[in-house]
Amino acid sequence: MIDSKIVSYLKKRVDQYELYSATDSSLQVVLQNNKIDFVNQGQTSGLGVRVVVDGKIGFASTLSLNNYQECIQQAIKTAKLNAPDKKFKQFVVPETYSKVQSLHPALKSLTIDDIQDYLHAVLASVSDAQLSISTATYEKNITAIHILNSQGVDLTSSFGSNGFSEELLKNGETLSFGQEEKTPLDPAILQEHISRFHSFFPRNHIQTQTVPLLFHPDALSSLFGEAFEFALNAENVQLKKSIFAGKLQQNVFDKQLTITDTALDESVYGARSFDDEGTACRNLNLIKNGVLQSYLYDSYAAHAEGTKSTGHAHRSYNSLPHIGSNNLVITPGKDSVSDLLKRMKNGLFVKQVLGTHTMKESTGDFSLGIYEGNMVEHGDVKEGIKDAMIVGNFFALLKNVTALSKEVAHNGSYYMPYILFPKIKVVAE
Repeated sequence: MIDSKIVSYLKKRVDQYELYSATDSSLQVVLQNNKIDFVNQGQTSGLGVRVVVDGKIGFASTLSLNNYQECIQQAIKTAKLNAPDKKFKQFVVPETYSKVQSLHPALKSLTIDDIQDYLHAVLASVSDAQLSISTATYEKNITAIHILNSQGVDLTSSFGSNGFSEELLKNGETLSFGQEEKTPLDPAILQEHISRFHSFFPRNHIQTQTVPLLFHPDALSSLFGEAFEFALNAENVQLKKSIFAGKLQQNVFDKQLTITDTALDESVYGARSFDDEGTACRNLNLIKNGVLQSYLYDSYAAHAEGTKSTGHAHRSYNSLPHIGSNNLVITPGKDSVSDLLKRMKNGLFVKQVLGTHTMKESTGDFSLGIYEGNMVEHGDVKEGIKDAMIVGNFFALLKNVTALSKEVAHNGSYYMPYILFPKIKVVAE
C-alpha cells in the first residue's frame, strides 16, 4: 500500500497528484498430455503516478515502491515537456460508495491443493479413451489496489478471478475452450465442452450462402467487446469516431434489446464499488428497448464534456486510465435455445469466431472465421463446418433481431443470451 512518505514528497513538488498501486498475486497450473506438468506462483507490485504541474499532466510508473522518488521526478519531467491540457480539470473527488464484495471469499482461500484436486477431477471426468486434454491451464489471480489523490480520495479494494482453458484432442482433431469466473470453478464445465467437441466433428465444407444465424454467447461477446465498447466510449463519441455520436435517446438496436452495465451486482464477474480513478460505480442503462441511453465516461472525458464520470475508468499501475465497461448484461428473452433452433429451421449456429481484432470498430464491419460452428437442418444441429467465414456489419445485425433465448451464459464480464438473427452471409473459403 502507499506510504505517507510518498505523499509528503509529492505535495512539495506538484499542484495535483494521483497514486495508483497494485499488487498482483498469481497461481498457474499447467496440464500437458493428461498430466500436471508444472506450477508457477508469483507476485508483482507496481506504482503509477500522475501529476499536474502548471496545468500540464505527466505520468510515470515503477515496479518498486522504493524507487518512488525517481518515478515522481520522471512524471514531473514528462509534465513539463507537455503542453497545458485545457480539457483536464482535476482528479476525482471522494463520493459516497456502495458496498460491493469484489473478491469472493471462496476464491481468496483457494489453495494449490484445491486446484490440483480440481484438475484431477477434470481428468477423471474424461471417459472417452480416445479423447485427451492435450494442453490446459488453470490460473488464479488476485489483485489488491490502492488509489490515493490530492483531492482526498483514499480507497483500497481487492478483486480476483480464476480461469481454465483447455485444448481437446481426438483423432487428430482439436478444439479449444475457456471459462473464467470470480468463484471457484466447477469441473462439470468440462462436460459441456466435451459435448460441444463431439457435436463439432466431423466437419464438412459448405457453399457460400445467406442463412439465418444463431449466435452463442461466446461468439456474441467477442463482437461486443470490439465494436460496441468502441461505440460507447465517450472519447470516441467526442472525436466523432463513434457510430453512436449524436444518437442519445435514438433507436440504435432492435427494440428487443436492453443492455445494462451492472457494476453493483455482486453475483456478476466485474462487480466493484469504484473505478480505477476512485469514481463511485453504479448500475447504468446503456440500451433500453433498442434506444441508446448513455455513453461510458472516465473523469477526463466527463470533464471535457462538462458532465460526470459514469465510473468506467480501467487501468493498471503502468498505464493511464482508459474507458471500458464493468459488466455488459443483455436482458434475456422468453424462448429456449431449442425453440430458437426450431424457429430457425435451417441456418447456421456459431459458437466461436476468429479474427474479431480485425473488425472495423468505427463502422462495425467484420469478416470473421468460424472457429466453432454447425449447420442446422429442420431445427436440428448437424455436423460442424470447416473453412468458412461470416461477413456482415455488427450494428446492422443488432438492428434486426428475430428472438433472444431465456438461457444466459457469460464470457468474463459479458452476460448474454443466445440471439437469433434473420440472416448472415456465409462465405466458403
